[in-house]
Amino acid sequence: MKRKEELINIPNTLTTIRVLITLIIIYGIFYGFKLSSIAILFIIGMITDCLDGQIARRFHEKTEFGRKFDMAADRFLVLGTVLSLIISYIINGIPSSFQMLQIGIILTREIIGFPFLILGLFFGNTFPNAKFIGKATTLLQAIAFPIILFNFSFAIYTSIITGIFGVFSGITYARDVFKLRRSKKENKAGKAVLKKIAGIFSIVFLLAGTLTFPKITGGAIGVGDPNPVYSIVFFIITLVFAVLYFWFSRKN
Repeated sequence: MKRKEELINIPNTLTTIRVLITLIIIYGIFYGFKLSSIAILFIIGMITDCLDGQIARRFHEKTEFGRKFDMAADRFLVLGTVLSLIISYIINGIPSSFQMLQIGIILTREIIGFPFLILGLFFGNTFPNAKFIGKATTLLQAIAFPIILFNFSFAIYTSIITGIFGVFSGITYARDVFKLRRSKKENKAGKAVLKKIAGIFSIVFLLAGTLTFPKITGGAIGVGDPNPVYSIVFFIITLVFAVLYFWFSRKN
């Protein structure tokens, strides 16, 4: 008989705190918190990420629910913060275009891995165990993101390093998802869904890039920034999803 998992424990409590911190960050972005304050809150959130795993292993409180909850909270912290900053940039022009470009670079893992996360969620709850490259990328993101928000001069270098690790981490995650899905029939169905998702995201980001490209449209949705860096990020993401679309279209 399978032993019932204990859901109320210190690691899961820390993960819950991380979710609450993310909500405070999102609130703060739209209600005038300084970027330095956002960076500090983000650092605290990432510290809880380090602590919950360490405590779970040290005191033998690891659970399957905790593993998935931790992964979801991590993505919520990073993506929730970044998406809020994107909206803030479109509305208020804060952060700067260069900061947004660097944020896009450090999110290469999320950009590449998102379709495979969807596959894991909706087709068999396939969640690979964390690998060293994934943990290293998370650590680098935790370092690079506050550095970007503090606008340090060396931020672009940490962004590039994080982005490189993110590419390899995203590819590793995708490979592991398909390794866990041993049924060819399941893989075929999963690829069909991912192909559609990749196609939709390609169109969405292509439109976003076009609408925010000031030299063509004058900043159609109100970016008002003569620097096309922001739209270039959208075009790069479009290219990534287009490559994924054609990759999923391959015949096995």
